[in-house]
Amino acid sequence: MLVIRTKASGQVTIFERAVQGDLFPQFKRRTIANKPDVAFVDSDTASLWNVDGRCLEGPAKGEQLRPVKIEEDVPYATLKSFYPNLELIKQ
Repeated sequence: MLVIRTKASGQVTIFERAVQGDLFPQFKRRTIANKPDVAFVDSDTASLWNVDGRCLEGPAKGEQLRPVKIEEDVPYATLKSFYPNLELIKQ
């Protein structure tokens, strides 16, 4: 999964990392001065991506990462039943 929290709104978006049917690349933060929409580069194709999960340039151009629905306010006990090793960390 690729988890993004935008600076402007603080909104969290999650995408599946499946690209071109069989690639599951890692994404790294990337900014390019003359290309303000670029936010990430992927490890498999070195393509450039925006925060909306759309590939802007490179071999994966035109690909769109599939968003994952976020369910908020799920009780901790429910999550713990699905993820036994889950730890709640308060700061």
